[in-house]
Amino acid sequence: MSFTTDEVIRRANEGKADFQYELSLRYTDGNGVSRDAVKALEWCRKSAENGYAIAQYYMGVYYDKGHGVPVNLAKAIEWWKKSAEQGDEYAMHELGICYWNGEGVPRNESTGAMYLRKAAAKGHKKSQNTLYALGL
Repeated sequence: MSFTTDEVIRRANEGKADFQYELSLRYTDGNGVSRDAVKALEWCRKSAENGYAIAQYYMGVYYDKGHGVPVNLAKAIEWWKKSAEQGDEYAMHELGICYWNGEGVPRNESTGAMYLRKAAAKGHKKSQNTLYALGL
């Protein structure tokens, strides 16, 4: 179902995490609002703080890549863990790579493989390919 921008803004302001994330996408793309990276990040953060798994994953990406925030792998991992706990396979993949390589966390191949396997079981192709490449 498609919602008007006014409806998305109203529901986002009511604290509905899915609409907060949708509003962040609209600010990212300039869909119904002026493109604004600062507001996109602000609404994504609100959504993530309200427990929306996809927004939590993207907050991790923002901190990993330094999009609108300083690069901070520890914060990226915090967000990815929250997202992975809710079953987000993209966050599971990122955590798997971090643990496998010891990036931002102590190297732990067992934990890395566990996250990659969970993501792969959900159909995450990159995790499936990574497991194959690692011989797991």
